[in-house]
Amino acid sequence: MKYFDEIPVIRSIATLLVVCVHVSVTYINTADQDVMVDFLSYINQIARLGTPIFAVISAFLLTSSTLRRGFDLNYFINSRFTKIFIPYLIWTSVYLYYRGVVEVNLNPNIHFMDYYLYGTGNYHLYFILTVIEFYFLFPLLHKIKKGLPLLLTYAFFTVINILWLIYGDNINLSSSILNTFVTSRSFILNWISYFILGIIFAKYYQEIISITKNYKKLLLPIIGVLFISHLMFIDLNNLLTSSHPIYLMYTPFFLVLLIYLYAIIKKTNVLLKVLTLIGNYSMGIYLVHPLIKWVVFKISIFDNRESFFLVGLSYISVVSISILIIWLLMKIPNSNYIVPVPKKSKYVARNNTPSIT
Repeated sequence: MKYFDEIPVIRSIATLLVVCVHVSVTYINTADQDVMVDFLSYINQIARLGTPIFAVISAFLLTSSTLRRGFDLNYFINSRFTKIFIPYLIWTSVYLYYRGVVEVNLNPNIHFMDYYLYGTGNYHLYFILTVIEFYFLFPLLHKIKKGLPLLLTYAFFTVINILWLIYGDNINLSSSILNTFVTSRSFILNWISYFILGIIFAKYYQEIISITKNYKKLLLPIIGVLFISHLMFIDLNNLLTSSHPIYLMYTPFFLVLLIYLYAIIKKTNVLLKVLTLIGNYSMGIYLVHPLIKWVVFKISIFDNRESFFLVGLSYISVVSISILIIWLLMKIPNSNYIVPVPKKSKYVARNNTPSIT
């Protein structure tokens, strides 16, 4: 069996982009220099592709695992409960404690349990709730056969995804709890296309790798044109979030670009090892990095928001300390309940996978 070397690398880049979004927002909101604000705004909008890729890879890993070992509902429920649901509860509690006791910025008009129900314990936890919602659909989605049924499902839910992103806020249900849930950013219909793309990536993995190899001269110019168009249409006065319809178009091509980047990265052993480590720690980094960011920005040197050097230093500090914290947490017994770190076997691929190099 072959190891999916490229998957942790792709996931690491997605994670680094997510951290980049959150660090850049701090400077965008507080810096005075127009040059810095504009530059970081462009970086912020490009980095927004990190969350969609995170969703794609999450579905890819789950689907590839199912293809390899089959689907057992009891195992699936137990695995997802321990690896995602419990960490979600733990880290929501951690952030609520920090926001309530240290920052003292919790809204007294919001019921405590609402933070758990809607994924609002902190600004990034909504996505973990989205992943949990996807798990409820996966026992049905993974059964869709490879071929036309799967491709039509992707097309159908992409349309639904777009329509929901455009019109979902206009939903008005009689139940206030249900209405708040379905109109929240965490609701699965805001992200369902990316998860199904991940299922397609897993089921068509060999074919996709082969296509990226055989049609490189066609795909790279298309990716280049899309990247330039993305830059051209960025509105610095109206920055987009990752849950915007435009990213549904860019994400499949960005995924292809990351496959090409892996072929370059793997030639440098040190870089490959670092990114693989980050990829394996990615879920933990996602969970802890906002807390680390708050601590880093309390260091007086980072009060200066006008230095490009300090932007880079703060970013590297947040990533590095997050990795260190994950490593330390892994020393705790049953640490997987706190920071889910996959075993190498999780990235095992099917035999005879073609190389893109």
